[in-house]
Amino acid sequence: MPVYELEVAKSVEKDFKKISHDMHSQIFDAIKELTSNPFPESKYKKLKGTVNSFRLRVGNYRILYDVDDRSMTITIYRVRHRKDVYKH
Repeated sequence: MPVYELEVAKSVEKDFKKISHDMHSQIFDAIKELTSNPFPESKYKKLKGTVNSFRLRVGNYRILYDVDDRSMTITIYRVRHRKDVYKH
């Protein structure tokens, strides 16, 4: 199975400062799994109104990411609590 390259937006660093340290390892593990399978069964959903954007559920937190199948790249652009993740 092909391995996707991972890109992380600078905003994710700020997001991680707001997340409890207990959740860091679970979120990192979920992100690491995305590189081998960007569409994990029953854990991801496509975001409405977008072409290549998805969300991954990790407990009460959501990881928002784009998938580019041509360049085999996953770009993570948001990691936040479910109540705040979709607010701009």
